[in-house]
Amino acid sequence: MAVKNFEQEAHRIEDESSTMSEDNGAEAYSTDNNAKTDNLEDREVTVPISELRKVRSEAAKYRKELQSLKAKMEEEKKNLELSKIEETEKLRSMAVKAEAEANALRNHVGRITKESAIINAASALGFYNPKDAISLIEMDQIEVDDKGNIDEEKVFEIVKSLGESKPYLRKELSKAFYGPTNPAPRQGNWPKPRLTNANQIEQFKQQSRELTRQGRIVEATKLFNMAWEMEHGLKSKSEG
Repeated sequence: MAVKNFEQEAHRIEDESSTMSEDNGAEAYSTDNNAKTDNLEDREVTVPISELRKVRSEAAKYRKELQSLKAKMEEEKKNLELSKIEETEKLRSMAVKAEAEANALRNHVGRITKESAIINAASALGFYNPKDAISLIEMDQIEVDDKGNIDEEKVFEIVKSLGESKPYLRKELSKAFYGPTNPAPRQGNWPKPRLTNANQIEQFKQQSRELTRQGRIVEATKLFNMAWEMEHGLKSKSEG
């Protein structure tokens, strides 16, 4: 009876050992399979360091190229703006210069017109040297309009007043010429100075030559043409 019990106990222990061995084997097998699965998953999701470095290097390269491109675009934009500013300033400077030259030419022609009118009036009033009247008269008293016209009667009165205040400038007029058939001129009946006369033509020619020597060909040509037209007109009248 005791032996039987001992055998039963031995079988029981053996069965338990076998069960434990199987369990351990299964567990070991399961653990081994899990490890293999984990390793496989790691191999599938992990990127090699060399590849990662390559990708990062390419990304850094593209970033640098992008920054360089942006910098060049900014520089081109600034250069374009500066170029526009310089071009605008250049055009503005040219406009100012052209306006100054036009004003200078207008003033120059205006002065010539005034001087010519004074010389004509002084000649008609019997001045010894009609050009002396130019330096003795304030030019601001005489106005020239935008079309280059001048009030000849006003100029004549100014020159006449100068001759009366400085009689030594004028030749003495003989009263023997005045009579019933040749009355003395009254106020407003003095001969009007003519701008188209030999004195003005000669003055324009002199001014034209002076401008030519200064290299101001355009202005010189204009004055020369004016002198030629006036001279041609005088010749035509004299021929008629």
